[in-house]
Amino acid sequence: MNAEPLSSETLSSQEVALRVRPYVTARHIGDIALRIDDSRIHLRNGYWNIPVRPSRWPNPLFPYYETLAEIEDEVQEQEGLKVTLASGEPLTEEH
Repeated sequence: MNAEPLSSETLSSQEVALRVRPYVTARHIGDIALRIDDSRIHLRNGYWNIPVRPSRWPNPLFPYYETLAEIEDEVQEQEGLKVTLASGEPLTEEH
């Protein structure tokens, strides 16, 4: 299903978090879980900037950034939202 783009200005950051969270939390990089940092979601130039925090830093980083890009595409296609998933600080400092 391809969703029509929504007017980003009509949604609150909480509504965006509710729509995007299932896509983020459903994905893992090995044993690394992903979480949204709700307090830092904001609209910039028509795109929702959404910080994503891994449970720890992945090594190597490439699969993490690849996964974020895949989630962005999926959210755009399924929800019609323009989002940029930004890397946030990990929940723990383990490597």
